[in-house]
Amino acid sequence: MGRDDYDAVVTDVSLEKEELGLELAREAKKLRSAPAVVVYTDQPTVDRLRTALALKVDYFAFKPVDIEEIKSALFRLISRRTLYHSFSST
Repeated sequence: MGRDDYDAVVTDVSLEKEELGLELAREAKKLRSAPAVVVYTDQPTVDRLRTALALKVDYFAFKPVDIEEIKSALFRLISRRTLYHSFSST
C-alpha cells in the first residue's frame, strides 16, 4: 500500500490467493490514516471471523455482496472516521 491517506479499504478475503484479503486488511490497519476496513467473503468460517475481529476490521460482509449494504457501511464508517479526526485535530 504505497500511500497513507485512504479513507477506506474494501477487500475480498480470498484475493487471488487464500487469505490475501486479510493480509491487505492487516496492512491497512497499520497505516497512519487508519482507514475504515470492509472485508467480504463467500466462505465465512469461524477462523476468518476471529482473524477479522483480531485485526479490528470495521465491517465483515458475506457474498453475494449487496452494494447498498456496502455503501451504507462505508458511509457510516467514513462519517465516523471524519468526525473522530475533526475532534482529535483540534
